[in-house]
Amino acid sequence: MGDDWRIDPAIRGESANRQIVAVAEGQQAMIHRRQLLAIGLGSSGIDRRVADGRLHVMYRGVYALGHRVVTLKGRWMAAVLACSSAARLSHRDAGALTGMRPPSGSRYEVTVPGSGGRNLRTIRAYRNVLQPDEVTVIDAIPTTNWARTLIDLAAILPPHQLAGALKQAEHLRVFDLNQLQPLLDRHMRRPGVPALNRALEEHRPETHRTRNDLEDLLVHLCRQADLPLPTALNASLYLPGVGRIEPDAIWHHHRVIVEVDGFETHGTRAMFESDRIRDAELQILGWRVLRTTWLQLERAPHEFLDRLRRLLRTAG
Repeated sequence: MGDDWRIDPAIRGESANRQIVAVAEGQQAMIHRRQLLAIGLGSSGIDRRVADGRLHVMYRGVYALGHRVVTLKGRWMAAVLACSSAARLSHRDAGALTGMRPPSGSRYEVTVPGSGGRNLRTIRAYRNVLQPDEVTVIDAIPTTNWARTLIDLAAILPPHQLAGALKQAEHLRVFDLNQLQPLLDRHMRRPGVPALNRALEEHRPETHRTRNDLEDLLVHLCRQADLPLPTALNASLYLPGVGRIEPDAIWHHHRVIVEVDGFETHGTRAMFESDRIRDAELQILGWRVLRTTWLQLERAPHEFLDRLRRLLRTAG
């Protein structure tokens, strides 16, 4: 959908009816009046098609093609078209389109740059400038991408619903902190960003932790539990058949390794498979690997320490 409502030159040679169908098929069966005019229809031609049922009015200047039964995606598309050619589905509805939350069933939410757009009975227009790395197109519907949508949702959702959207983003394998962080930095003063940072901290504590934090915590927990301290932290270790590795913590005498898994380093299928293969090779060489997470270390340290104690005892 071009900003000036131009018609694709590839269909310019077709008849008016074929052009209308081609445009609407690429827009969830929706078409804007300006697109109809660009095709060559006059006002009387548009009115005639509305009268005989070939076009159905969705909003002023926005029409559904051919039938009155409109899908949810069609209604989203109509709401975007009703606001402007540069509008994007956003907030709750973008969350539903991306799969991060269920449809809200309320007014359709659309972000429009500058002072464009209009609030209607079924449309809530937010006025904001969106950057190229904040938008995408899903099923032909221009929309904010998952990262910008999370920032927008953080300003309007209660904490438990925002946490649910985060969890679903990870389930869908769309979450990427490297993509989200620049937007958080760019919009640090926007409403919702502090709430999203808190949700990230709660949902994945490792995203705000450093290796030094991990070293301090492991040493502190071992001292508290009167366990042997690791002989090396984040140190390089070469093992035949495995190669050079850099575990989070090593107990050389006990041949025990502790790895604290975080989503950024262990959240893909390839890394998951690689970790399991490496663990199997280490076991063959007589090493044992205890995997944990920041969440477990901070919320259930006694369970982690009990497992580590038993492992060191049997390995020693």
